[in-house]
Amino acid sequence: MVEKLIQAVIRSLAGILAGLLGGVLFILAIGPFYHIVIHLLLSAFLGGLFGLVVGPQVRSGGAGLVWGEAYGLVWWFLGYLTLFPLLSGEGLYWDVATIRELFFLLLGQVIAYGAALGLGYYFLMRLLALVRLVPRADEGAEPAGPRARDLLPARLRSILIGGIGGLLGGWVFLLGIDRSFFFPAVAGLLRSDSALLGGLLHYLIAVIIGMSFGLLFYRDIRSSGSAVIWGMTYGISWWMLGEMTLAFLFFGQRPDWNLHVAQSSFTPLIAHILYGALLGLCYALLNKLWQALFVDSDPLNRTRESLATQSVRALLMGQWAGIIGGLMFTIVMVGTNSLPRVASLVGGSS
Repeated sequence: MVEKLIQAVIRSLAGILAGLLGGVLFILAIGPFYHIVIHLLLSAFLGGLFGLVVGPQVRSGGAGLVWGEAYGLVWWFLGYLTLFPLLSGEGLYWDVATIRELFFLLLGQVIAYGAALGLGYYFLMRLLALVRLVPRADEGAEPAGPRARDLLPARLRSILIGGIGGLLGGWVFLLGIDRSFFFPAVAGLLRSDSALLGGLLHYLIAVIIGMSFGLLFYRDIRSSGSAVIWGMTYGISWWMLGEMTLAFLFFGQRPDWNLHVAQSSFTPLIAHILYGALLGLCYALLNKLWQALFVDSDPLNRTRESLATQSVRALLMGQWAGIIGGLMFTIVMVGTNSLPRVASLVGGSS
């Protein structure tokens, strides 16, 4: 009983610190809704409540991110639309016009406060676990008994598979996008207007986001369905963070989170959702393929095979690796419109 109470206090303190971090980011992005001290105190209180109520569910960085964003969304509704106007005697802010006006607070609560709260809480608890003040969040999650040796550590494998999924997702992202406008706009991040550079930078960003997805969510993915849901959620998060926030900051502008800007970015929102869905699905399928080829085939888990069988498997794996590598290379070449240039090297035009 005493041990549980101590753990609850530690979770609450970690939530308070993470809540303060989220409150500071909210103020930097939007400004305090009330007096700055009151805003920070409220942020700390909500963070402590997050640690007590939601903290036990945060077993990975990805879970922390999603739980934090959901928590921010809930408190946007309970706080800014319900409790605050009631306490000020103005009545509920549930009418459509007011909700539209307060849309910027929704993004502030989800991205600036909620995401920082969830990720901050997770990493604080990881630090406390390193010094043995709290048990590891994933303790007991792995099956007991002998396990086959994996070719790569779990984190490195998740980064590799996530990067491949991100590359394929980056290709799907472009299906509904005007590339003639989009690629030069992306290249503008590097003070250029080259479509080729913009295409390469787009795929590089897609790979990096995919790698971060694998690193954050590899403990949470149990099936293809859950992977798609996690991926779509992550895609929406990157629409809010990238399209609605970082895209402004890179060009020296303050993020504009009003509803009209969000409506004008509806096509990128759909593209981000499709990107996330394919990223999650590819991650789940490639992870199962990896498990079958490099883990479940370990001698600890199967009968001894002949040398010929092993040789045939190695040849097939090499062929599949070549096909997958060629496919990914082709996707990048098509996406950046570089195939005609390659054809011109041998006197062709297509």
